[in-house]
Amino acid sequence: MNKKKHLLIGRPASILMLLIFFSICSQLFAEQTAAGKQNDLFDMSLKELMDVEVGTVTTASKYEQKTTEAPSSVTIITAEEIELYGWRTLADVLRSVKGFYTSYDRAYEHLGVRGFCLPGDENSRVLILLDGFRMNENVRGHSGIGEDFLLDVDLIDRIEIVRGPGSSLYGANAIFGVINIITKKGKDIDGFEISGDLYGQENSLRRWETGRARVTFGKEFEDGTDFLISSTLFDRDATTLTIPHFSIDEGLGPTTNDGEDAYKIFTKFTFDNLTFEAGLNSREKQIPTAPLGTAFGSEYENKIEDKAGFIALTYEREFSNELAMIARSSFNFYNYRRIGWYSGEDQLTARKTYEREGNWWNTELQFTTELFEKHKVTWGAEFQYNGKQDQDSSWSGIPYPWGEAPSAEALESINNPLRVHESGENWGLYIQDEAEIFENLTANAGVRYDYYEGSGGSTNPRFALIYNHSNATTLKLLYGTAFRPPTLFELYYEDPVFEQPAALDLDPETIETYEAILEHFFDPTLLGTFSLYHYKLRDSIARQSEFAELTWRNMGTVEATGFEAGLQKKWANGTKLRASYSLADTEYQEPQLKSDVLLGYNSTRMLNSPESLFKLNLLTPLVKDKVFAGLEVQYDSKRRTIGGWNEAEEQVRDETDDSIVTNLTITCVDVIKGMDMSFGVYNLFDEKYAHPAWGDNELDTIEQNGRTFMMNLKYRF
Repeated sequence: MNKKKHLLIGRPASILMLLIFFSICSQLFAEQTAAGKQNDLFDMSLKELMDVEVGTVTTASKYEQKTTEAPSSVTIITAEEIELYGWRTLADVLRSVKGFYTSYDRAYEHLGVRGFCLPGDENSRVLILLDGFRMNENVRGHSGIGEDFLLDVDLIDRIEIVRGPGSSLYGANAIFGVINIITKKGKDIDGFEISGDLYGQENSLRRWETGRARVTFGKEFEDGTDFLISSTLFDRDATTLTIPHFSIDEGLGPTTNDGEDAYKIFTKFTFDNLTFEAGLNSREKQIPTAPLGTAFGSEYENKIEDKAGFIALTYEREFSNELAMIARSSFNFYNYRRIGWYSGEDQLTARKTYEREGNWWNTELQFTTELFEKHKVTWGAEFQYNGKQDQDSSWSGIPYPWGEAPSAEALESINNPLRVHESGENWGLYIQDEAEIFENLTANAGVRYDYYEGSGGSTNPRFALIYNHSNATTLKLLYGTAFRPPTLFELYYEDPVFEQPAALDLDPETIETYEAILEHFFDPTLLGTFSLYHYKLRDSIARQSEFAELTWRNMGTVEATGFEAGLQKKWANGTKLRASYSLADTEYQEPQLKSDVLLGYNSTRMLNSPESLFKLNLLTPLVKDKVFAGLEVQYDSKRRTIGGWNEAEEQVRDETDDSIVTNLTITCVDVIKGMDMSFGVYNLFDEKYAHPAWGDNELDTIEQNGRTFMMNLKYRF
């Protein structure tokens, strides 16, 4: 069936499926009695709505406080939003958040914040926590946000997103913010829950090529014990994918080397003041874009494998109304394996295997005390022992990457491949003081000292003045610094076959941020926020942008000025609106080498940095308490790329087009007792858009998915 005929059939069929689904939901609701269970999200008084919008957050100061009192710009995402918008990964959630964006290179989802996300970044400049435990691994600082994230998003109770430098409390990696994913408890499930998804793309030969299945049991028992256990399987068949660079420039056909599968296990046990939790995620992803000089085509299974897990214990106790303690201890591991196939002019092939393996113990002890009324002090210590930080590579066969015989140095590398086996430790001490200066003016000041073996020490303060002009208006003035030491991957990765030397000597990244935040309730149901910020990121670490190059160095200073404006509104009928606009002017300053100008590291706009982002999220009940519509619209402005010849357009392109992506989800609650159904269309209008690629492959841009359908069935008993 040709593409035109397929589209003529696919679009009416999609509309028909949506109409049938909505009709079934409406008819089933009509058979229900009017005295159904009320929905917690939408059945609230105006006062309760205002309280929800104010909300509370624990991540900003490591104790619970109102968001209007937190020394940061904060966004809270709830479980209800995750369900009703049909979000299936953490990346889906974060794309909807003010000032955040993602880049997908068909290997990983990469997270951008406030205009910063160099293509190929490892998500190492945002600290991601799971119930307060660090998820960024210890070899490259990475934390997955796609299918490689450890948790199924259906198990998330809420997500606290704290913008700005967070090293004064959390240490390394919290350059642009801290994201804390707080999991559900057994009582939130209260029995068994079975969920299944089916996905399909309109331009796919297989209409429903992706599936997800989850089984969860959760219960709170009479003695107060709370228990939850869950398992998820995900499988996406390889679909036919055409990459213009290879099909037009090099005359190669499409590839089916884009499949992905994963499984996740998570358990949580709470009794009295003690919480035990553990999780495991294993994921395999085929790579269709032929990165790092590998051969293109379905006959070469270039792929990556990720496996991550943790075991954690938390003890919380309040000794009195004035003194509380939290003790945390965890063991984490992360394994990575990449297989790449190389083919020379004489069709000889070679396989390279590169592996990273890390594990670490982390322990933290924290105290919070109220010295006197409205004067709270938090202090603590954190210690991490890195038991394993290994990197290994090996070749099978003699590599002829470009049809040339390997050099003597390359042959030596084949016989003596990369072997980096490290271990070490780091620790930090922190203290924060929050005091009311006047009745409507609060000061928050904190500082942390961290010592990293191999990188030395770093001291990072944070200061905040929070002025409550009235019950409706709050002004915050913030200053803070943060740091990120170079990862072992950036320091020691090398490959003489491709003439890639190890960096060996890199300075830590440091950031200095100034921010002013205005939050105002126009009425109890309408909240407006405005943030103006300026930051300087010094000694930024980036890869060379030459073909197949994986050498890192300090590239100079990144400077950015921007603002973020947002509105949140709730209506009496339960409709909920969240909208935001962000602007970021992000530039490289002080390039260290003249060649940096050619590589994009000069005083022009940064690579992969959209100047403007617009987000709109709308939830509305179509039938009270039973049928809900979730609509989201996301606008990204143009992003700079490395640049290259575009055969189809016969011109050099150095930026992507701007894009507007629209998603729509219809959810029916209690179709029959205990059963929910939802139908979603992602990229509703089939927008053609791409994200910038990097210098580790021949592509300038990577095309993103077109219109995709999702059906979900969830049953509780």
